[in-house]
Amino acid sequence: MTRLRRWLSDPLPQFLLLGALLLGVQALWPRTPGATAATRIVVPAAQRLELEQRFREASGRLPDATELDALAQRWIDDEVLVREALALRLHESDPIVRRELQQKLRFLLEDTHPIDEPTEADLQQWLDQHAERYGEPARMSFEQVFISRAQPAGISVEQRLAALNVALLHDAPDLDALSDPLPGGTRWLRQSQADLQRHFGSAFAKVVSEQPIGAWSTPITSALGLHRVRVIERQPWRPASLDTVRRQVLIDCRQARREQANRRALDALRARYDVVYQAGDAS
Repeated sequence: MTRLRRWLSDPLPQFLLLGALLLGVQALWPRTPGATAATRIVVPAAQRLELEQRFREASGRLPDATELDALAQRWIDDEVLVREALALRLHESDPIVRRELQQKLRFLLEDTHPIDEPTEADLQQWLDQHAERYGEPARMSFEQVFISRAQPAGISVEQRLAALNVALLHDAPDLDALSDPLPGGTRWLRQSQADLQRHFGSAFAKVVSEQPIGAWSTPITSALGLHRVRVIERQPWRPASLDTVRRQVLIDCRQARREQANRRALDALRARYDVVYQAGDAS
């Protein structure tokens, strides 16, 4: 509701909506001599009070009669412009105006189609159905030795890898001494699959996730260079309790209900229309 009030405070949406409603009324209004619904402009008392309030908020005092009349005249000018623009069907060709009208109606649909507040049982059911979204992801800890693609003159990557194969046979190799500099170092703790993809790419993450614990991998290629990896620990995925993720579950459950309600409301509106797809130009 707050978002709708902010949107309604903008003069353009106000006048576009009012003009559209008035044109709709005009189509149903009986034809009589003289003024019609399209040419009659009524300044409601509520509108004059709103103009007074806006003036008071801006200036700290109420407007006098002359100032209030000037405000009313400006409102009438704007109303005339909106009606003329709608009469010329300018809203049909202006994408900005069309988006404003679409957004406005979406807000109105939300206000006229409220959703039920999820109960405790609803929240638990939502969590059970989307457990993978909220649980603690599987994590792994590993050591690695990194070989950069850029090696000093006279030393090839293949030579470095051959020497590394021998060094890793020792019981306690000095990984920091064997590795080229790498942000994060040689020991990586509690990394998720998403962490590995972010740091080293999806191919690296896939190989490491399948690597047996305690065994050094064959060289794994990343955008940075080559890696020899030894997984030292794996922690499985753990489901979350509702108490720990209640706020996010509530947000997501409400959002899903809102989207479903909006979809039903929009489907009801679409049912009023016959949609025809025109064939393309065959020439």
